[in-house]
Amino acid sequence: MHRPLLLIPTLVFLSMPVFGQSASTDSQTLQALLSEVRQLRQDLRSKLAQIHAEQKRLTIALKQYEDSVSHTDNPAQEKEITEVMAHLKAGLETQTNNEQEAQAKLTEGEDQLRIEQAKLAELEAHLDLLEKTWERSSQQSAGNPH
Repeated sequence: MHRPLLLIPTLVFLSMPVFGQSASTDSQTLQALLSEVRQLRQDLRSKLAQIHAEQKRLTIALKQYEDSVSHTDNPAQEKEITEVMAHLKAGLETQTNNEQEAQAKLTEGEDQLRIEQAKLAELEAHLDLLEKTWERSSQQSAGNPH
């Protein structure tokens, strides 16, 4: 009669490590995802810095050409400067669009990072609870050999 009763706690103890392994694997996977999201966020911040530098360069060049077009009397040179200014304005507009896209991706990445951090915290809390339950069960079974 004692054997069937001992079988139940034994099955519980055997299943505990399986839960722990699953939570550990999930935790490792989430850690890897967090690392990847952090790297993507860092890459996006670098890309944003490059975009801002290019915007600044284009703005300065555009200002210089605007100043030079007002000081020229040569119609051919004025036309050439006007064409260059049109290209600079188009490039500036492209960089502004790139900045908006990168900013949206950065925001999305930060949101994803928060979600993954919350999942990781939940898994770690669940793992802690399982470990405490397992320790209590182990202490109870050690104190009660039957």
